[in-house]
Amino acid sequence: GVYAIFQDLRQKYPDKYPVGANPRVHDAIVGELGVVGELDRARNRGDSLAAALRKLNAVVDPDGPFAQGAQFTAADCQLLPLLERARAYALYFDGSLDGFDRAQRLLDASWAHAYRFVGADVTSLARILLRYKPDLERASLADDFDGVSDSARLRWLREASDQSRRFAAAKLARNHVAVAKFALRSAGLPTEPFDHVDRCLLAVADALLDAATDYSAFHLPPADRPSAAAALTALSLNIGVPRDFSVQPANALRAHCATLAAALAADAPDRGEDPTAISI
Repeated sequence: GVYAIFQDLRQKYPDKYPVGANPRVHDAIVGELGVVGELDRARNRGDSLAAALRKLNAVVDPDGPFAQGAQFTAADCQLLPLLERARAYALYFDGSLDGFDRAQRLLDASWAHAYRFVGADVTSLARILLRYKPDLERASLADDFDGVSDSARLRWLREASDQSRRFAAAKLARNHVAVAKFALRSAGLPTEPFDHVDRCLLAVADALLDAATDYSAFHLPPADRPSAAAALTALSLNIGVPRDFSVQPANALRAHCATLAAALAADAPDRGEDPTAISI
């Protein structure tokens, strides 16, 4: 695993390995009984997570932003993916970030630099958690992270920059057939025929490029609407960060897919105004 990779690097390059100015802090974080191990064991267990955060707060530099202050070290690298997952768990299921201040400061400082290109967002992580713990009761904030609430969907539509919308549209247009089949598979549906879902995705790409959010002019035969809506909904829930996009393009595409899915699923006439269409 990742821990073994870091250990191997430390053994091969002892003079270059970024332990930091305080080896004791490094060992307290990544050692056998350190914070990394506690977080890894905690994973999806809230009580163990609280204990791991207490241990973290006791060893990291109180002034931050990183574990040893201004210097980014190997210990920070090992902490980041675990802290991301811990944050998602705490928000998604507990609705609280008690004791997470120093961990959040480390995440924020890392996302301000190169980590934003490889880090996962809370929406992607929360959905992974749901696969492992589908029976856990979600916090009231969960719908906002999923983007399934109207407030989250509208927020993501408003926050989408021109650059993020263009990026999402370009990637979708390049891979629309593969994405259509992936959407159908994600919904548990046959991948043939896929033309009706492909039409929807091209409409989404057009809307992204035009900064449009009203799909009332888009029409699909009534027989194709249920499967298209299911596929678009499944796609909106399976767009991953950083696997597929960075956060802003991902949210733009998630929101547009969910918006068109809602329009198709509504009991609307075949032509004319769709009561679920959203304009902002």
